[in-house]
Amino acid sequence: MKILHLSITLAGMMVLVFSFVLPAFAEQPLLDYYNNSELVLVGKVISLSQVQSTIPSSEPNQTHYDIQVEQYYKNPQSAKLITVYGFAKGIYYSSDPTYDVGDRVFLYINKENGHYQIQPHSLRLHNNCDARPLIPMPSLPFEPPIISMPAFGRLFTFSDSHGNEKTTFAVGEDVNIKFNAENYFPVVKHAGIELSVMTENNTKLVFTDKKENITIPACNGNVPVSWSFRPETPGQYSALVNATGGLDFGRTEVFYSEPSIGNGFMVSENSIDAHVKTIDSLSPLKQFKSGIATKDISCNNELQLVIKAEDKYPACVKPSSIKKLVSLHWALEPVNELTVEKFKDTYKVGEKIDFVLKFKGFLGCGYPSFIVKNAGNKTIWESPTVLMLCDPDTGYGENKWKFGELYNLMINQTGSYAMNISVSDKTIGKEFFVIH
Repeated sequence: MKILHLSITLAGMMVLVFSFVLPAFAEQPLLDYYNNSELVLVGKVISLSQVQSTIPSSEPNQTHYDIQVEQYYKNPQSAKLITVYGFAKGIYYSSDPTYDVGDRVFLYINKENGHYQIQPHSLRLHNNCDARPLIPMPSLPFEPPIISMPAFGRLFTFSDSHGNEKTTFAVGEDVNIKFNAENYFPVVKHAGIELSVMTENNTKLVFTDKKENITIPACNGNVPVSWSFRPETPGQYSALVNATGGLDFGRTEVFYSEPSIGNGFMVSENSIDAHVKTIDSLSPLKQFKSGIATKDISCNNELQLVIKAEDKYPACVKPSSIKKLVSLHWALEPVNELTVEKFKDTYKVGEKIDFVLKFKGFLGCGYPSFIVKNAGNKTIWESPTVLMLCDPDTGYGENKWKFGELYNLMINQTGSYAMNISVSDKTIGKEFFVIH
């Protein structure tokens, strides 16, 4: 079997996650086959006959094919029936296949001596699925623009020994990793799939294993591959998969090598994360299951409500732990909240403007900023920049300011005004009037 070399690139997936995009094939065989052909098409053989050779050849005969065209992929023609010539029946060539009536074929074609000749690497398709993935280009000049990509399945799942899917495990607990090996080509894909489990920011390899001789069917083929791994230390883990193998072109096989794709999971000291405290009497989960809306669930003992990333259930945790839980993908990042209280609709000329500002969330080194504009959208006052010595990794918390204690602002001109109030990533606009 002749082996040709091709590298297929899948991108968009992370190393912690990923979505399929069109492969990048620059200067690789499939692109060469396409560029070196005058016509590229998929169609059906409706008749054939043995004829005298139409090109100079050591063989006296060729096969004459009538092809009913299903789709042109290069230099589309108006004709739906095209005559092409290939090598004579009964003569074996390792990369120049012959076909039978009824075959669905993908053909690279050039014109020689006034006749269309089938080029090497053309192939018989054993299915009716889309042949477009064999064209290694995101779009062709005569195709409509791509509006969206197709949806693809979930590649990774992590589960415990009971089959429960989750993303947080305990030290010493079995982690079952399942990867769905997929194939969107119209030809069979042979694969060797290697799993590597990394920790410490992908610097330490803790597990590796390769599954060989996996055959993935053509046309949206999907074969699950599984491993079991038992972590010994807590932390964030990445499961990375590399696939290599060949695309079956019949009498030839095109080699491919895919870059790593993967996903991640977290391992804690024990099965109940040390950062989380359960409130037995009125736990957030009991409140949630009783019908209380998530936003109305209350937490006791100065704990803060978060939503678990794994199952979207509510949990009450220490505010100081939220940033860590978010970084470990245990909890979804809370939405910062900014509220303004006691802001008046009307102030008198010379009256000191005062109100209360409250912020709940990740403030970091943020500090409130204020801009006042008049009816003509001209800035008449702006708070000065405040330089602070602070820890940018300050955790989740609640902050409160009285504007009158920060600034002594009075407006001496009647009219309508607007104040923009900003803290961190939140901004609120308040309109007001100044009267005599």
